[in-house]
Amino acid sequence: QSSCVVPDDTSRIAKVDPTAAAARKEMVGLSEADVRMCAGFPTATADAGGSGQIWTYKRVVQRGNLSIVVPTLSVGPVPALGGSLNVAPGGYCDTQVRMVGGRVAEVA
Repeated sequence: QSSCVVPDDTSRIAKVDPTAAAARKEMVGLSEADVRMCAGFPTATADAGGSGQIWTYKRVVQRGNLSIVVPTLSVGPVPALGGSLNVAPGGYCDTQVRMVGGRVAEVA
C-alpha cells in the first residue's frame, strides 16, 4: 500500500525567487499612493481590522500560442488519421499587500 504525503517543510523543494524576495523587503514602508502609482489599483481589498487592510493584485499572463494541425489522410486499410494540438502556455500571479497606517507592512 502506498500513500502520498506532502512534506511540512517544502523550502528545499520550492525555491524562492531571489528577485521576488528582495521586492517583498523593499516594498515595506511604501505609501498607498506609491503602490498605486507602480502597481495600479488592487483587484480586491479586505478590511483586516486592527491588522490594517489587505490589497490583492491578480494578473493572468498569456505567453503566446502554438498550434499544430496534422492533415487528415487515409493510408490503405488504416482509417483516416489526423488531428491537432493547441498549446497556450500561461500562468498567473497573485500578490497580497498588507497596509497599516497607509503604508506597506507586509507583502505575500
